[in-house]
Amino acid sequence: MNIKKRFLFAIVLLIILAVGGEAGLAASVPYKTYTYSYWGDTNQSPNVFLPERILFGENMGVDFLSEPSDMFIDKDRNIYIADTGNHRIVVFSSDFELIRIIDGFEADGNRETFNEPQGIFVSENNDLYIADTKNHRIVRLNQNGELVAIIGVPETEFLPDDFVYNPTALVVDKAERIYVVAENVNLGIIELRNDGHFEGFLGAQKVQKNMVDYMWKRISSEEQRKRIARFVPTEFNNITIDSKGFLYVTSSTVSESEIRSIIRGREKKDKIFPVKRLNISGDDILRRNGYFPPVGEIVFDRATGPSVLIDIDVTDNDSYSVLDMKRNRIFTYDYEGNLLYVFGTEGNVDGAFLYASSIKHSGDNMLVLDKKKGSITVFKKTQYGKILDSALKLYGERKYEESTEAWREILKYNSNMDLAYIYIGKNQYKNEQYNEAMKFFKLANYKDYYSKAYEQYRKDIIAKKMPYIFILITIIILLILAGPAIKKKYFKSEIKVKQAKKYKGKFFDEVMYAFYLIFHPFDGYWDLKHEKRGSKKAAILFIAIAIVLNISKNLYSGFLINDINVRYYNISRDILSFLFILILWCTANWCLTTLMDGEGTFQDIFIATAYGIFPYIIIGIPMLVYSNFILNEEIMFYQMIVNFSMVWSGFLIVCGLMVTHQYSFAKNSITTIFTFAGMGVLIFVSVAVLTLTRKMVTFMSNIATEIMFRL
Repeated sequence: MNIKKRFLFAIVLLIILAVGGEAGLAASVPYKTYTYSYWGDTNQSPNVFLPERILFGENMGVDFLSEPSDMFIDKDRNIYIADTGNHRIVVFSSDFELIRIIDGFEADGNRETFNEPQGIFVSENNDLYIADTKNHRIVRLNQNGELVAIIGVPETEFLPDDFVYNPTALVVDKAERIYVVAENVNLGIIELRNDGHFEGFLGAQKVQKNMVDYMWKRISSEEQRKRIARFVPTEFNNITIDSKGFLYVTSSTVSESEIRSIIRGREKKDKIFPVKRLNISGDDILRRNGYFPPVGEIVFDRATGPSVLIDIDVTDNDSYSVLDMKRNRIFTYDYEGNLLYVFGTEGNVDGAFLYASSIKHSGDNMLVLDKKKGSITVFKKTQYGKILDSALKLYGERKYEESTEAWREILKYNSNMDLAYIYIGKNQYKNEQYNEAMKFFKLANYKDYYSKAYEQYRKDIIAKKMPYIFILITIIILLILAGPAIKKKYFKSEIKVKQAKKYKGKFFDEVMYAFYLIFHPFDGYWDLKHEKRGSKKAAILFIAIAIVLNISKNLYSGFLINDINVRYYNISRDILSFLFILILWCTANWCLTTLMDGEGTFQDIFIATAYGIFPYIIIGIPMLVYSNFILNEEIMFYQMIVNFSMVWSGFLIVCGLMVTHQYSFAKNSITTIFTFAGMGVLIFVSVAVLTLTRKMVTFMSNIATEIMFRL
């Protein structure tokens, strides 16, 4: 092999090792990286972080770490760890070499020590603030470890006399205001001046009262009231501060029902949330424009429950990561609240955690502190993760063209990355390419921005087509004005009269009679039954059209109002559900009215019901078309019209049954109410019969199997 071939071989080998090294790490990691789609489906993603190494105290020049609870990285990338179980603060360099151990300080000539410190913060002037939890104080030291101040229990009348002050986390802003999170404080974050003077509480969670509990509390005795939990705000458990001075806080005491509610409603504000971003006034300004609000895991059962968020860290591009203690997973969101990725798992292998207690970003690395292992796991960012960071940074710097290219590169790695489509759409929107932006927003089911893009696109179309629109409106007006003359000339001719006679009493007339009935329900239903103006064939047609309309709404409604996941949509189930409810309604009403001297047969009830849904049909068809041309702000008007059609149909059905059975208004109202109750009874009986039948079939099958084995 000559020198040239050897050189080429070496280069190829290096490339294989470089690519294969990361691939090998990816194959060996104990977790899957993923995101959630608009529908709540899990989309697996390329790994953003890979475990590089795990460090214990012995690897870093100290004996061991005992239940470390907090970690801080200063501007020089020195790493501070609150070694809670060992009652000390340990400081390492960025290379994890021991710098010093702080296990006490001198105060008035005496040696003071820490007692289970849980929180640490280093200010811009390198002062070290320590939440000395079990000593019920905050200790401030300078960069040489010398005492600057001891800040004790806040002096305020809002805390009870028997209150035990256990500070667990703290941050300090550029004005040296101290913000403290303490155990059993549900009034918000404690705000202190740099001299320790109490300023007030900041950002208390809003109380969410349960009305049933509230009413019960009002009527219960004094003894019973003592047993009922008070309506108190939720307490915070951790805090961090970003470069702009905004406070990010987490809470782990938000109830499961509240978490489910905000996930189901895709809530954005005015709720109790486990993650908040507070301004100096304590107002929550966290953006929640993602598919789901930042709550950690969105799919969970009652056994596992929701995420328990205990730490948060903010990056330079304003994305932030939250730590789920229950699942030992890390959820990272962008500034708008879109989920970027999730990774992590529980376990005793490298890259997994037994009790993750703190997370911090350090350049392209992420450090995770494990309280139970007493270790730090170093995760290095992959090429995919670096491109993701670059795309976010470029967008933040308003370099939209470069950002688009970065997001397109992301799609080469991960075509299921909805966020890439969103940001490409945003970049197209910024460049006034509204039609292209709409396509990308639709791919990602990003409805808010789709509406904004469509609004601009619609304005452009209207402006371009205005002459044609004006001509069309003019023609329509002329036709309306000329309508009487046209009708007199053509529709009174002998031919048209013969055609009208041809349709009299036929199927066409039975269908068109519905237009008269919906405006004259009492006379219309009387003639429908007694004069035979309607028919079963027309009724079946109306039912068929209503079914087709329902299917069309689910498949072809406008993007902004359609929340049907077509991948899981079952047309057969939709048809059977409609027919099941219709037959159940007719059967329950017929059974009940037979016992209450009703004059209508099952066929009469079916026909009256079918003709009653006609308003839903004639309004629903144009509204289906209209739904494809509306904006978010116009959805309320659309819903109002659709709801009106349903109320109108419901009114006609009730009127039809009253006329069909020859009931008074009061008797008809009672039978209608009992019809709904009867539907419930029929469902219960049907389920019971099906269950019993299944058990009988299983029993007989087991007997037959036993007999065959014995033979």
